[in-house]
Formats: sequence, structure tokens, C-alpha cells
Amino acid sequence: MTSMATPTWQKLIWVVMFMVVCEGAVRKWIFPGLQAEVYFAKDVVLIFAYVGFISSHLSPGVHLRATAGLRVLLLCSLIYFSIQLINPNSPSLILSIVGFKNYLLYTPLAFIVPYMFSSSEDLQRKLRIYAIVMLPFAGLGLVQFSFDPNHWINGYLSHDSEELRIASMFGSAAMEKARTTGTFSYIGGYTTFLSVMFCLGAGLCAGERWRISASRWPLALVVIVIAAMFTTGSRGPIYGLMLTSPLALYIWASSGLMTAQSILQMGLACVAMYMIIAAIVPDAIEAYQFRTEHSDDPVERVFSPFTELYEMAGQAPLLGTGMASTNAAAITIMGTQDWWWLNGIFAEAETARVLQETGVVGFVLVYAARIWLLVRAITLGVQFKTPLYAAMSGLIAAFFAQYLVVIVINNPTGGIYYWFAAGLLFAMYRLEVQGRTQRA
Repeated sequence: MTSMATPTWQKLIWVVMFMVVCEGAVRKWIFPGLQAEVYFAKDVVLIFAYVGFISSHLSPGVHLRATAGLRVLLLCSLIYFSIQLINPNSPSLILSIVGFKNYLLYTPLAFIVPYMFSSSEDLQRKLRIYAIVMLPFAGLGLVQFSFDPNHWINGYLSHDSEELRIASMFGSAAMEKARTTGTFSYIGGYTTFLSVMFCLGAGLCAGERWRISASRWPLALVVIVIAAMFTTGSRGPIYGLMLTSPLALYIWASSGLMTAQSILQMGLACVAMYMIIAAIVPDAIEAYQFRTEHSDDPVERVFSPFTELYEMAGQAPLLGTGMASTNAAAITIMGTQDWWWLNGIFAEAETARVLQETGVVGFVLVYAARIWLLVRAITLGVQFKTPLYAAMSGLIAAFFAQYLVVIVINNPTGGIYYWFAAGLLFAMYRLEVQGRTQRA
């Protein structure tokens, strides 16, 4: 019996999933003088993957019936953002093209990823391999935390020179520790990666009903990820997990994953993980607690995506200031630190920035798609009969809930993982429908 070789376009997508993790390391430590070239390399590879997929002429999958609403929204987005390329408020056409890439380049993953898995076993095997490969990248933060803040391993990417910037600090005079970034250029990319790895590891564990014998590597990933979250000093990932975990538990309970035995095993696993994390990173936990007590108001931080959006609603132009006009790349492309094209209006939350860049229509299209995906993840999750699918869809729904307001468009790590997660959701739907058909 002959086995079919993996198509090149699939290999290229997995290469991109590796590049997005290593890109920051290459930019910081290997080729600091080629930051732009390294930054766009994964996008070029992804475009080649798209071309290869289109050239393969695959038959339409059954998952397309579950994506009808998303396809309509993304088609409208394609038309609107194409018009945005000639937005008269944009300070640069090149900047608009970069923005067009940020808004739309990764969205095809939602429709292509479902063709990357041939069976439930194949999907589980590939996800487990990826989880194992990502273990050292997740754990690098633990290594960085043990070094002095001035050590090169803790440097942040600098756009102004080939020298690394001094790392951000926790703020404790008694404990001079750097906030870690792993292999990423900045904290935001690393925290996004850790959030995704938590969902991947916890989903694989839940799919095995938290049996330690079958979940050793995923459990190890979850432990390392949570420990690394403390070394970043960022409250977002931990607060996000706490706020959205009830959604995952609801989907698990609705799909029959929450039996008495699995709840007991999950509880024992959580106790064991807590003890291990407390033992391996006590200093990071202490530094994290100090920062949470002395930083800005967490309640204000949680609601900032909505308060900033409300403030921006009365200030943003009807068509917006142009795609990517608030992106960090604008400084390099425009060759100035002035930000004159924003007219003194600045926002940190992505909700406000999307409204500022693309106007009301762009904002509605972007967030209608995100809400649609969240609702679809919930509805499919409670319907799945395969334990792995129900487990993963619960974490995907929790991830989508977090990233309703967290940065996706101006965060390539978030963008790639977000749309890959959407594709994974539809891949599971496709495989489950095929399995039901075969059994019938």
C-alpha cells in the first residue's frame, strides 16, 4: 500500500507556523540589519503556499457549508479594503499596502487548513508533534528570566540600530528582573504565543480526558507555558484565561467531556501543575505579583478596548486615516517620529485603532467576522462527538473570546494563529461529518 506524499503547499504552511515563532530571534540575534526582509519572509512563503493550494485543484470540502457567513463577510472585507488602498487620508500608498496585508493575508488559512488533515488520527498526531516542537520555544522565557536584564538574551528589538534595546523591567527595586520575550521581538508576540500554546496543550489533555499516561507532553507544555507567562509580567494572558475558561468548560460539559472521572483527573492534574509551577518559578511569581499590585488599574485595563473605542467614535474620520496608519511600521515607512497623519489622536486598543484606520464600515466588517467565528466555535463545539474535537473547540472558542478585543491585525503572531485556529475548527467539522457519512 503506497502512501501519498505531503503536498508542498502543506509543508509551506507548517514552515510558516515555525517561522512565526523563530522570526523575532532571527531579527534580534542573527540578522538585525535585515529586519524588514526577515519580517516579510513568512508572508512570501505563505503566498507560495496559497498558490500551491490553488494549483492543486482540490475538490470542495464539506466544511464549506459551515463557512458561508464568514465567506460573505470576508468577500465584503476584500472589496472594502481594496477601496481603502486609495483612501485620501492615508499618508502613503506603501503603508496602505502593508495594512491590506495585515487585514487580509492570513484569512485564507480558515479555508485552506481544513485540507491539511486526512483523519482524526492525522490531526491529533500533527498537533502533538507541533506541541512537542514548541516546548523549548515556550520555555525560553524561563531561561531568560534567570539572566541579568542587561544580558544580550534579554534584549528587545530596536528599529533605530542593530543594537538591542534594554529589556523592560518588572519595576521592583529589590528584584532586578527583565520581562521576557522568548524568541519574539516584543512581549506581545510572546504572550500571544503562550496563550495559543496553552490552548493547544490543554485541548490535547482534555481530548484524552486528562489521563496522565496519554498526556505527558501536552501537560508538560501547559506547565511550561503557565510558568513562562509569569516571567513576561503581562497580565493579559493570565486574566484572559481566567475570564474565558468558563466558556471552554461549558462546551466541554455540553459535549459530554466533563464526566466525574475526567473532572477528578483534571483536578489532580491542576494540583500537580500548581505545585510544579510554584516550585520552578517562585521568583517570577513574586515579581509578577509585585507588578500587578503596582501597575495601572486592572479593571480600567480590561475595559480600555471599549472606553477607547467610545472616545475614538467621535474623532475618527469617516473613511479612517488609512490601513496601517497606526502600525509601528508607519514610522519606518514615513521616515518620521511625528505621526502627523493621526492629527494627535492615539489609541492603544485594537478596537479603537481599527475604527481609526478604516472607519465605521471597516470596523463593522472586522468585528462581525470575529463575532461570527466565536459563535460558530461555540455552536460546533457543543455538537462535536469526538472528544478531541470538543476539547479543542472549547479552547478555540475561549481564544476567540479573548481576541475579540486583543490585537490580531497589528500582531502577525496573533493574526496567523487566529486564522489557523479558525481553519482547525473547520477541519474538525469536516472530519467529523466525513466520519458520520462513512459510518452511515
